[in-house]
Amino acid sequence: MENGPTIKEATIKFIPEFSSRLSALLSGDVDLIKSVPVDSMERVESDSESKKISGLTGRPTLIQFNTFKKGPLQDVRVRQAINYALDVDFLLENVMNGKGQRLKGLLTPINLSYTEVEGYEYNPEKALDLIAEAGYKAEDIKLTMNTTNGYYPMDSQVSQAIAGELEKIGINVKVEQVEAGIYMERMTSKKMDDLFFFTSAA
Repeated sequence: MENGPTIKEATIKFIPEFSSRLSALLSGDVDLIKSVPVDSMERVESDSESKKISGLTGRPTLIQFNTFKKGPLQDVRVRQAINYALDVDFLLENVMNGKGQRLKGLLTPINLSYTEVEGYEYNPEKALDLIAEAGYKAEDIKLTMNTTNGYYPMDSQVSQAIAGELEKIGINVKVEQVEAGIYMERMTSKKMDDLFFFTSAA
């Protein structure tokens, strides 16, 4: 076939943990990996045999609320408060090393259905007002957040940083790292805790 692909055959390897994927790339065991965490970019860029290709993705990174579980997150005002309590610009700069783009909705700009929405600005005072309006004190809200460790880019680091942000207004968040296979099983069976780290293919 004239002007067709020059690669006649491709082998896809499933390597769940990122550290193993990166080692496979740098050792030459694989030719291509995706979703390199920002804290590993320098290793790829400094390798003379590797080339980084970056761009927007259609998979946003987000923290999901488990509203099936009885507790404060069933109140929309508490969920709104958590959004107002997160300084996303701070997280992008200090956890993601300035890489990434802030989203105010579920879709990324490369999605054909993407539209601008108002979103939530950082406003910890409003967060506390909403929590009080819902009948809670921030220090009485204790949540557990599930995350993988290396399955998604920066999953554990982002989860820990979000817990730290919520702690600033008094909400206690325990971060629990879960092995990827168990994580997916718990997600599909709706057995997650209050919050969980996820990327969506929206």
